[in-house]
Amino acid sequence: MDLNFVITILDRKRAREMAAIQNTMQISLSLTLFGRGTASREVLEFYDLEPTSKALVACVVDGERTGLLVHEAKKRLLLDVRAMAFLLVIPVKSVCGGRTLAYFYRRGKDKWTGGRRIDLFS
Repeated sequence: MDLNFVITILDRKRAREMAAIQNTMQISLSLTLFGRGTASREVLEFYDLEPTSKALVACVVDGERTGLLVHEAKKRLLLDVRAMAFLLVIPVKSVCGGRTLAYFYRRGKDKWTGGRRIDLFS
């Protein structure tokens, strides 16, 4: 049983692309938030980001699709290029504990139950 929060911070113009990647992979629990540029210069420099408006695209993904999502995002969003975007993978169990992880799974089955997709672009 393995679930991860995948959080991507990128330019607003490119948030639609990340949402499209998640949609093609049939990731059903996704959230997009738009930043207003309130980060301090120190924070931007720490993460090596340009001072433009950003979007945070977050989803919950099972262990099998986490690697595929990261690979596809790296390829299509140029995550390796300086100041373009960055992606974090955080295990659900390390943040919320075992009970929350078990809540996301059906009893007795090791299958991701999914959820309703929240898509601000449609």
